[in-house]
Amino acid sequence: MSKPATMKISETQLAMLMYITIMSTVTLFVPAVTAKEAHQDAWLTGAVPMVMGILSLFLVTRLAQLYPGQTIIQYCEGIFGKIIGKLLAFLYVAFFLVTNIIIIRELAELLAIMFLPGTPIIVLCSVFILSSVYVVIKGPEVMCRMAQFLLPLFVGIHLILIPMTMPDWKIERVLPILEGGFRPILRGSIVPSAWFGEFLLVAMFMPNVNKPQQMFRKGIFAILLIGASLSMAIFTSLVVFGPELSTILTFPLMSLIKYIKIGTIFQRLETYTLVFWIGIMFMKINVFYYVTNEGLAQSLNRNNSKWILWALAVVQILGATYLFRNTLDLSRFLTDVWIKLAFIFEFALLLILWFTALVRNKLTRKSL
Repeated sequence: MSKPATMKISETQLAMLMYITIMSTVTLFVPAVTAKEAHQDAWLTGAVPMVMGILSLFLVTRLAQLYPGQTIIQYCEGIFGKIIGKLLAFLYVAFFLVTNIIIIRELAELLAIMFLPGTPIIVLCSVFILSSVYVVIKGPEVMCRMAQFLLPLFVGIHLILIPMTMPDWKIERVLPILEGGFRPILRGSIVPSAWFGEFLLVAMFMPNVNKPQQMFRKGIFAILLIGASLSMAIFTSLVVFGPELSTILTFPLMSLIKYIKIGTIFQRLETYTLVFWIGIMFMKINVFYYVTNEGLAQSLNRNNSKWILWALAVVQILGATYLFRNTLDLSRFLTDVWIKLAFIFEFALLLILWFTALVRNKLTRKSL
């Protein structure tokens, strides 16, 4: 199942894939979380997450320069040795797996609430994973081509729908600015920072990139675009619903789209938007499924092991179905557990890996 040397993608394609991967879920869940912490200043919470995203991107691109042609799973062993490195590699695989289980359940809950009430969660999760198997087998090139098709549509939909809410804007709902100072904004920045830290995934795709030395520059552009898009989505939610209502809505952006009505022609737009959102969230499932499968195969030193692919499929279906009782349980796990795991794997361990790699390289040069 491993194709690092044969399937090549451009750095621009990977940047587009990362945009779709992060934006597919961050705009659904983060507006409510940031509104709870920062209230009317929630739209100002984008700066810190962008800095954290740039930090994560910087670390994975620098590690890729130190260990060209290797993924984070592979150079963990080169940095920390066979035992500790292998253990750390398995921990990263577990993190990717848990994250994808969450994403699968998020999409299942979105469909169950907005479109298919009463449908068993296990049926929805099974459909997502079994469909994803084909894309994972095809590899990153297919995923990047899908991202190239979806990204212009995603940006275009935002540019069309957000102005359609302007008749209902009440700017006083985001005033006064900085009423509580910077502390609420910093608290509201914690959760979206974990999403921006998903640029960690670049470490699994760097061996496939044609010009890895340009990935940092292209990735920064993607991070800035994600930050601007997220801030605009939060701002729109606030000026339409206000901070109090934005906090209690399960999916503020979907509720916002449902709110749009222009005459008798443009109504129930969330039905059409939901179809598109299923597509981009399905893309994110593909990406995490792929890196989990590749990571586990590399950790076990196995190539083209279909049993790994199908074993992961079963684990993800069962995990997404039975680990969480409902949307509230999922939301609590995200904010109480996953956020902490994300900061450990996306930032802390990356810093340790980079620093240790620098020290090892300097000691190696001195010994020569």
